[in-house]
Amino acid sequence: MSEPELLRIEPDGPPVATLVWLHGLGAAAGDFADLTRRLAVPGLRLLLPQAPRRAVTLFGGESVPAWCDLRPQPDGSVSSDPDGLGESAARLHALLDAERAAGARRIALGGYSQGGATAIYSALTHPGPLCAVLSLSGYVPLDRPLRTALLPAALAAPFFLGHGRADPVVPFVYGTLSRDRLREWGVRVDWHE
Repeated sequence: MSEPELLRIEPDGPPVATLVWLHGLGAAAGDFADLTRRLAVPGLRLLLPQAPRRAVTLFGGESVPAWCDLRPQPDGSVSSDPDGLGESAARLHALLDAERAAGARRIALGGYSQGGATAIYSALTHPGPLCAVLSLSGYVPLDRPLRTALLPAALAAPFFLGHGRADPVVPFVYGTLSRDRLREWGVRVDWHE
């Protein structure tokens, strides 16, 4: 059974804020369907986009839900595909713009793992204001090109970065390097390990 392109979870009462949350590599939007209950924020509208299936080089070309391709590098690191990341960011920018056009004023963007990396990239390249950006076990993708694409609106939003010291998938050092890079660029980062 395929996942819907976008899962919407509306609050019991009128919405006061919107959180767009991105799942990780190989996961599904529905994996975070209980996030509103866990966060316990009254009036929170939750939008859970589903990443398209695409071949992921890191997985030997296997087709899985992914925000972009990941390619192993000779030094042991992994690089994000700029074209796929740009496509995902454009899709998220359109979603954020549609929410704002529909009257939402407090919009946050976040994600887990590759979803966190995509949220960071999308937030830093979106011209509209966000009330917050959250990344759990994420990282800054496309470091150098992203610095040149950084938009001033991104500097207004606070960023929450959380990363586990023993993360077996996204090394902890990716989190600390991302924290340091964002701070170097003038982003307000609230770091938790």
